[in-house]
Amino acid sequence: MRVGGNNAGGSGVDAVIAAGGAGTASYQQLTILRAVVLVAGITALDREKPMMVIEELRSTEWASATFIGQRHEFDLRIEGDAAGVAAALARLTADLADHEIGLAGHIMAEIAVTPGRLRQRDTGTVAQALLIEALVIKD
Repeated sequence: MRVGGNNAGGSGVDAVIAAGGAGTASYQQLTILRAVVLVAGITALDREKPMMVIEELRSTEWASATFIGQRHEFDLRIEGDAAGVAAALARLTADLADHEIGLAGHIMAEIAVTPGRLRQRDTGTVAQALLIEALVIKD
C-alpha cells in the first residue's frame, strides 16, 4: 500500500491513509498510522515529498498483571529522494514518541521507531525500511 507523495488526489492525512489502501486496518492502527504520516510530514498533495509504503500491519493481544491492551507492529518503507527520506525518518525518530495520539478509551503506553535497511534505487531515489512498534493499553 503506497501512501503519500506520488498518489493522485486527496488532501490531508486521512487522504494519505486512504490512498494507501489501509481500509482493513483497525481503528487503533489507523489512528497510529495517521500520527506516523503527520509526524513524518508526508502528504498526498506534494509530489516532491517522499511516499510511505505500508508493507504489513500486525496486532496481538497484550496483558500484564494490571493492564490489558494490544501491541501493534507496522512494517513501513519511506521512498523518495535521499534528503527527503532522511528528513522524514529524522522527524519520526525525534518526535513520534512525544506526539499526542488520542485513542478513545485507550492510552498509548509506548511507541518506538526502529530504522531498517536503506536501499538505493536505480531511479536515483532511496527506500528506507522501518518498524513502528506501539503498545496501547485500555484506559
